[in-house]
Amino acid sequence: IDRSDVFGPARKLADDDARVKERLDRIHGYVNTEGVPSPALLKMAKIGVVLDDWMQSLDIDASAIQCWDSLQHNYGVNVCTLMSMMSEHLMPSACEVDVTGAVSMYALQLASGTPSALVDWNNNYADDPNKCVLFHCGNWAKSFFGEEFKMEYAPILGSTLGDENTYGVVSGRTPAGPFSYARVTTDDRHGVIKAYVGDG
Repeated sequence: IDRSDVFGPARKLADDDARVKERLDRIHGYVNTEGVPSPALLKMAKIGVVLDDWMQSLDIDASAIQCWDSLQHNYGVNVCTLMSMMSEHLMPSACEVDVTGAVSMYALQLASGTPSALVDWNNNYADDPNKCVLFHCGNWAKSFFGEEFKMEYAPILGSTLGDENTYGVVSGRTPAGPFSYARVTTDDRHGVIKAYVGDG
């Protein structure tokens, strides 16, 4: 999807549109939005309506959204919360147009019947080679978090684009525990698709 196909229709939606109000209520019911400016939440609600329409019209089950940093620069909001909500409702959404990441998330979801997440992996966990840290910048499904789960701005993006343009990331900690992981990737030199899978 061309970004102008999202930004244009989102900007045209009236603040008091019934679908915008309903989406805003869903956002408030999904995550703690205390401290998030109302204009940012309204922008999220509007782009959420447009994304819903687009996905329903094309019968799309998973998405990969270019989220760094065009959305913040051109629209003034992060869509991480919307991606989190989609993933929580078994419509996985991956960052940075990571199509193979979305395919990986979808495969894990089909295998488990539960939401999946796209993660960054850091295996430098002190001196223990059998532990790792999984993290990401803010679009994980709600069911991955413990009790504390809130919406914030993205500090790294905010340092160059202004904090006010980067609200929408979800923040919290994921409890330690067992998990399954998978990654589908392309090997362009050899013209093949590869995958790995495991449990931890």
